Amino acid sequence: MSQFCGYSLQIELNDPLATVLNGTITDIQDKDLVLSNVTYSNGAEHRDKDMLIKGSDIKDLKVLALPPKKKKEKKKNKQDKENENGGTRSGTPTATGKPKNKKEKPKVSQDPDLPYNYRSNEIDWQHENPGRLKEMEVFDFASNLQKFDKQSVFKELSKLDKVDPANRLVGHNRTNEKVNYDNTEMVLDKKQKDEWDNIISTSAHRNPISGSQENESRTYSGNSEIVHQRKSVTPVLGSSIKLFSKDREPIPTCSPIQLADVLQLSADNFGLTDRELTSDTGKSLAELIIKEITGDFRISKMNHNPPPLMLILAGNNITGARALSAGRQLFNHGIRVLIYVLHDFEHSEDEILPLVKENLEILTNIGGKRINDTRELNSVLEKLDSPLELIIDGLQGYDTNLSDLLEPELDRSKQIVDWCNKCGVSILSLDIPSGLDASSGTADFDSYILCNYLVSVGIPLSSILSLYRFGYFTKEELKHFLVDCGIPKRVFTLKSNLRKLDRYWFTTDWYTSLEVE
Repeated sequence: MSQFCGYSLQIELNDPLATVLNGTITDIQDKDLVLSNVTYSNGAEHRDKDMLIKGSDIKDLKVLALPPKKKKEKKKNKQDKENENGGTRSGTPTATGKPKNKKEKPKVSQDPDLPYNYRSNEIDWQHENPGRLKEMEVFDFASNLQKFDKQSVFKELSKLDKVDPANRLVGHNRTNEKVNYDNTEMVLDKKQKDEWDNIISTSAHRNPISGSQENESRTYSGNSEIVHQRKSVTPVLGSSIKLFSKDREPIPTCSPIQLADVLQLSADNFGLTDRELTSDTGKSLAELIIKEITGDFRISKMNHNPPPLMLILAGNNITGARALSAGRQLFNHGIRVLIYVLHDFEHSEDEILPLVKENLEILTNIGGKRINDTRELNSVLEKLDSPLELIIDGLQGYDTNLSDLLEPELDRSKQIVDWCNKCGVSILSLDIPSGLDASSGTADFDSYILCNYLVSVGIPLSSILSLYRFGYFTKEELKHFLVDCGIPKRVFTLKSNLRKLDRYWFTTDWYTSLEVE
């Protein structure tokens, strides 16, 4: 701020009297001014030499005059001082301050009738004759180039060269291998042939293999340290954790009972059954996965790599049907889909839900590959050239718990959850990570899915906030989304306890991102 020192100002103070004073800036301290030669508007002078004015006390200021320029005066004073001291060391000074004994080269004009001396710096280019240049002979590059015998020059250089070629740098890089290759040579072969079209989907009546017979043949990146670290997160009990939209608006949550009530009211009052809502959920979830997780470029025509590969984990519930519906949409957009259904079609005491069975048959009929256990899953992954990129967790959802399952589904659920946590692949869970209670958000199972993405369907559950309170996840580990499942807005006006959910959840997109704070 020193560049403003020397400015003459007129300042109006922010006081009841609206005092006006004039002065010159001598120093600037942060936002305060130090003025000298201070006079008031009535002609009175300030009693002190300098006056400190705080920036908060200034109402208005006006520049009256700029500081005088000192550079020319300083240069002139220096020159006069040298003349008084008898000039410089190089000789006797003249009237202009330059030494007399300095040799000055006379300026020579170029005679227009003489050949040009282009190397001279004393040519008077201002008075040259341009017609002389036009009359000069043009240099003949072609004829002069023919006079140069390149072959004889190189022969002479070769005769004079007595260095052994083996001692040259090029000799160290020379090999006896073939140099010129065909377009089919020196091309890396694929490590394995892709056998996607030869994989036969598992029959729905096949008996699953028990965990004691399972032998995992694939080696995965070590994820045990990550699992241990995430399970040892310190709980943040008592702290306020809330959900916000990308526009920084608070997001209301609901319990699993309220969510089930909303879906039932949608069916009873508006005719939106689980089939319609499941289909809408599949489209919204597929759009979210393609745009936010895999990326559009992975399924574009410009992608020369194998298509992405995803695994659908479907439970015998509404969430499993939604995951299968999303798998159908993803497969139609060029993504390979493997299917794992947590249901023993031969020995289970429960019948598979019609909605789950319907979506499973559609997905397998259009080309999805169903596998029955983790051993078969490992075998299939070894036959494919594209690695597994995403696991969609639809084992549990908002209306069931893994701890409520009976054998053999209970044992199979433990196997698949452990397999997912050790495989090192990104996982997307619907509503709640499988293994955690949808009502309380606590762990009521031997293990739970360590997901990277948590997608709420229709309305976010209140229990997802407990994931942070109880230390199962940190805010940096999970990325939250909310997808549209087709719930009508008018359904929230049917009951008073649903009024807090009456809002426009989605606008231009069928999904939105959520933030936890």
